[in-house]
Amino acid sequence: METPHSWTANKLFVTDDDEKLVSGIDNPSISLTTAGTSLYRAGHRFKFNRESKTFDVADPDSVFASPWWATCDDFNRVTWAAACAPHEQAESARAAFAVHPGWGGDCSMFASIVTTVDLTVWYGLGKSVIAADLFSGQMSIAFASQEILQVYIPGFSKNGMQWSDRRQVISMGDTWGNGIGHQGNLPHDITNAARP
Repeated sequence: METPHSWTANKLFVTDDDEKLVSGIDNPSISLTTAGTSLYRAGHRFKFNRESKTFDVADPDSVFASPWWATCDDFNRVTWAAACAPHEQAESARAAFAVHPGWGGDCSMFASIVTTVDLTVWYGLGKSVIAADLFSGQMSIAFASQEILQVYIPGFSKNGMQWSDRRQVISMGDTWGNGIGHQGNLPHDITNAARP
């Protein structure tokens, strides 16, 4: 498939048979996010080490290398859907984004990027995940939200440092922000409009 955005930094990574995309989003739509767009995600401060059977401090860089993100508006709807206790916010993020507990992460690290280049993205409702529970091995399902959009950036795992600036996520009363303004409502940037 040829990307409709021939000028984007990640145009060579955009395929409709991308394994991560196909496994993570139901009926994905292709779109554009422009330079200067704020995106958010929940990552892991601690991850279960299957060899030592302990929870270890996760690599903080890994949260920023993920290709999976959310808009500011959706991220705030998820994290403030629960009471303001950090554990409840982490569990809300886990539930909305279908982060299966069997993967061993705690979803307690919130991260934000600001894109520095135009990027082609896929977005849509996430797929539910079936996986083995961490300790019992019993299969269970993590249902994805039917209201929250997932944003997938092809090629971001290897190139995110060149395509974005990392931002600290801070509590701003009843929302989270990254200090450069709110970009809510499914953003103007994620549209299928052709570039002039």
